[in-house]
Amino acid sequence: QQQQQQQQQQEMQERVGGASATADDEDGGPGGEEFRRSGHSFIGKKIMRSHRGPEGEVKGYVKGRVWGWLSKEESDFTDDSGEPAALWRCCYEDKRVGCEDLEELEVQEAISMFDDALLT
Repeated sequence: QQQQQQQQQQEMQERVGGASATADDEDGGPGGEEFRRSGHSFIGKKIMRSHRGPEGEVKGYVKGRVWGWLSKEESDFTDDSGEPAALWRCCYEDKRVGCEDLEELEVQEAISMFDDALLT
């Protein structure tokens, strides 16, 4: 069972971690939006985020990568103070989780969480 889990993890990492082109690339990425695939140091970084249940409890963790980004000038997103903000599209190894768009601080936290997990 452990070997099967390791194989599944490796397959998921290859699907998310590879830089190979997919049909999504033609439309600007997962979700068909125009996220840029270069021009920022976060692109390609490995991340980890907690997966929470309906009560806010941590149910587990998901790994992924930063897939693309939009500058604050390109993004139509505004932060809590109403200011334009950049977004990073992050895609996860677990396809049931898919992708999500994160703000800079969230991406920094996700990169740190992944790095910290490597140390334990």
